[in-house]
Amino acid sequence: MSGGAPDWAAQLDAAAFERFMVVVNDALRPLGGTAAPDGFAEIAGSQARYGLANLAQQWALAEPASRDDLVRSHFQRLLGVLAQPRRVGPELLPLLRPRIWHTPEIEDTGVPVVSKALAPGLTAVVTIDLPEAVTSLRPDEAAVTGQTIEQLWEIAFRQIEDGQPVETFEMVSGVSVTSGNSLFVASRMLDPPRFTDQLGAYGALLAIPNRHVLIAHAINDASTRAAVNAIVPTARDLWRDGPGSITPDLYWWRQDEQLITLPVTREEPITLAAPAQFVALLERLSA
Repeated sequence: MSGGAPDWAAQLDAAAFERFMVVVNDALRPLGGTAAPDGFAEIAGSQARYGLANLAQQWALAEPASRDDLVRSHFQRLLGVLAQPRRVGPELLPLLRPRIWHTPEIEDTGVPVVSKALAPGLTAVVTIDLPEAVTSLRPDEAAVTGQTIEQLWEIAFRQIEDGQPVETFEMVSGVSVTSGNSLFVASRMLDPPRFTDQLGAYGALLAIPNRHVLIAHAINDASTRAAVNAIVPTARDLWRDGPGSITPDLYWWRQDEQLITLPVTREEPITLAAPAQFVALLERLSA
């Protein structure tokens, strides 16, 4: 618990969390739904569970006068999506994009999806990018597209960019940040050679604290140590605040395309638990 709220709503104090849950349950009641203490909503007639953590982050960032409308609009859009028949077959192909999730969040939805593990605690999912919402592609939907699972991944990869503007700027020397309103900015980590020029002789240091951000640094020399020190607290803060939090961890994308996790603590004090092979690389670059 943090400030009277559960960990999934740590941005809210006790009073704000209480108000948030009241408004959420008021919005869910006409849908035959309820909000569970574990941060998921359940809706009558739907097998899926819907996470509330991202909505709580948006609530915390919104102007107080707009918060109730934010929640009501969220569930009105969800109701609209649920009321529509699911698209099927080849018509799905232009709508597919990959999205990265913190693995427990996608597992907790309770619905089978087309996914692949990227690293411990990190999962990529093929999603359907609808005008009203983004939903996960289910195996039964994949089976009637006329494509193999690998072909669906290839299509989704080609369509990471959804046309929404993004900007890239230098956070500190040698560290770039790409950000935007698109839900698929973090998905660019799936194909670093295509989306960032921050690729060095020893690969790249990457962070995807939330769905809207990709942080990158080219690993070439001793400057990587300073880059780590700059990225760790920034990634942790962006992960904590959201919206669309994924992970505070850093990742070493190697030239052989392996993705090595560099775990960052979730609580104070912030520390990086780098694996021995990465520590050895830093020592070699600093020598």
